[in-house]
Amino acid sequence: RAIFDRYSHLKFLPDGSHVYFGGIKAGDRAGAIYKVPTLGGSFSKIVDNSGRFSLSPDSMQIAYGTWVSSTTETAIFIANTDGTGVRKLASRDKNLYFDSEPAWSPDGKLIAVSVGDDNRVKFKQTIAIIQVSDGKLTELSERKWDIIESVLWLPDMSGLIFNADENGGEGFRKIYEISFPEGRSRQLTHDLTNYSKITITADGKSLVAIDSDHSSSLWVSPNADPNQAVQITSGKDELSRGIAWTPDNRIVYVSMSSGETELWIVDADGSNSKQLTNDARLKYSPVVSPDGKYIIYVTSKGSENLWRVSIDGSSPTLLTDNSADESNPDISPDGRSIIYSAWKLGKENLWRMSSEGGAVSRLTEYTSNEPSISPDGKFIAAFVRDKNNSNQIIVLPFEGGAAIKTFELPATVYVDMSPKWMPDGRGITYVDNGTGGRNLWVQQIEGGGATQITSFKQNGIYRRDWSRDGKRIAIVRGETANDAVLITDFR
Repeated sequence: RAIFDRYSHLKFLPDGSHVYFGGIKAGDRAGAIYKVPTLGGSFSKIVDNSGRFSLSPDSMQIAYGTWVSSTTETAIFIANTDGTGVRKLASRDKNLYFDSEPAWSPDGKLIAVSVGDDNRVKFKQTIAIIQVSDGKLTELSERKWDIIESVLWLPDMSGLIFNADENGGEGFRKIYEISFPEGRSRQLTHDLTNYSKITITADGKSLVAIDSDHSSSLWVSPNADPNQAVQITSGKDELSRGIAWTPDNRIVYVSMSSGETELWIVDADGSNSKQLTNDARLKYSPVVSPDGKYIIYVTSKGSENLWRVSIDGSSPTLLTDNSADESNPDISPDGRSIIYSAWKLGKENLWRMSSEGGAVSRLTEYTSNEPSISPDGKFIAAFVRDKNNSNQIIVLPFEGGAAIKTFELPATVYVDMSPKWMPDGRGITYVDNGTGGRNLWVQQIEGGGATQITSFKQNGIYRRDWSRDGKRIAIVRGETANDAVLITDFR
């Protein structure tokens, strides 16, 4: 009996005999595509290092996307449904990439997939059509979106349905239709629902999509134990975008209570909350300077860039040159340097700049992100993926270069929630969903197995930050509710 930590993209064969799905199995280092008899039986692995796929109309082949190990290449492959006969159909390298799951056309001759270009400041993705016979790729439209998630063909091949975001990749995903082969697009939904995982009925007259409703709240513990934290904010919010303590024991956080994602500050008991910014731009990952005078954060409107604002919300200043996506900043204990990750030259690396802005220097040549500076300022922890596409935490010198320590992570780790040092500098924490709930774990620097810190079964943990003296902890806990929505008469 196989046990999987995560399932995705379930698809029945037309005859109903088998279910194909993407799965991450306990003990595996990366996802794979599996099949299992519909009425039960043994699981069979079809292909490794993938989870996004579609079945050909005759159910004889699958098309799937994957990262090519130890390179910056993404590719679309075709294989028989038993995993044999694998061939690379198309590939993109460096700043160009494939993103959504491939969608096989009803006549079996074409595959549609979203493609992106990291050299673009905003609106990076569009839909491309690939010829199954020879791999020739053609972009269907000149129009671009920030994120395209699901792509599917209308049964008569007159167009495609997809969901996309035009607000920096962090807003509500709307549903669109684009005609084929003309490439004319139109928006089908205009409400505040965040649509994902679209499917279409066989007659092409109805859509079913998932409405994802996220809520989170801020909790603070009187000591350094997150299990003792009590809730200090309430209501629907988006606090998972980041929190940070100030030296005077207040908490800076990102909230949507004003209707936009803005920076706020609040006392540790939940009193005296105050909105700091009001520019209606998406924000996340705030960090406060050691002297408490300013905040560094990421704002997104097509591209992601680092900004600096005074602790009272005044004097917002752009720090980066708008030529790449910058994210995940951290400030050195002496307040002089900012370490962050950025996409440049088709790869995400760690970079350093002065806290005043100006010239930047690259710290890593290998793909790495989500940096966290140790309390003594001597080391950086970061997430990386190895040549087998497995998650790892590395520790490198503050000056950059090769990793001096490497720790393997389970495939269920939330790699966009940052590693973070314990206050004593002896361990690095991360968020994992492999135990039935989203919980905090710590990996000791001296080695050995990781230890689970929290045991939340519901309302799991997203973010955490220790106070400057290490005596208290603030955490963000939340859940996502998903509902199926039926949409008719959309054409």
